Amino acid sequence: MFYNSILLKALCLILFDSSIILIEFVGFLQPDYNSTGHYISELGATGAQYANIINYFSFLPVAFSSLIIILFLQSKFQRAYYRG
Repeated sequence: MFYNSILLKALCLILFDSSIILIEFVGFLQPDYNSTGHYISELGATGAQYANIINYFSFLPVAFSSLIIILFLQSKFQRAYYRG
């Protein structure tokens, strides 16, 4: 159980960090994009130069890592709740 917990946390951290780094890198490549002044979704908008990269390799990993974290926390809290 302890091994699964560490593996799960490492997976979530890698997915989340890689998506943040990818967003900043593509934002740097995109002309007239400033990460402090524009929304991230502008990088993945229809017709954007790197839209497929952002949508499939950035937004999707964040969604999966969020789902994994939620499921992990749900199982952890359910066990704590049933122990009483």
